[in-house]
Amino acid sequence: FLGFIAHRDELHKRGAVLGESWLFFGCQRSASDFLAVRQTLETVTRPSMDVSDATQANAFRPALDHFITSFSRDQDKVVYVQHRLLEHTEDVLRVMTKENGAMYICGDARGMAKGVHEALVTMLTGAGLEASEIETWRKQNRYLL
Repeated sequence: FLGFIAHRDELHKRGAVLGESWLFFGCQRSASDFLAVRQTLETVTRPSMDVSDATQANAFRPALDHFITSFSRDQDKVVYVQHRLLEHTEDVLRVMTKENGAMYICGDARGMAKGVHEALVTMLTGAGLEASEIETWRKQNRYLL
């Protein structure tokens, strides 16, 4: 996802008007798994960015508007990225269907890709839209997994 942030930041610097962006990030434990991510962010972000709390999207503005995390083993009930996606159904659909936004899903693609896809299909069909929108978003580089 660092490339996603860097690419959008560069586009913004060049004057591009960017749609709203969402990053859903999942791993097992925030204390161990996410620590490496935060340390990497500190080396690649602009000096003005505060990444001490990398779960705050403000650290990445204007490249990223929303940074939603899911740490599946940090609580009694397992919470995966697809659960977090479904929590934000209304906003994600608004951004992806009406506002030319972008969505990036980051985590263990092997383990979560099927669940994320099923969540997106549920979101779209529940709103009366075609599941084929997912492939359109991919082709437009607006949905990356």
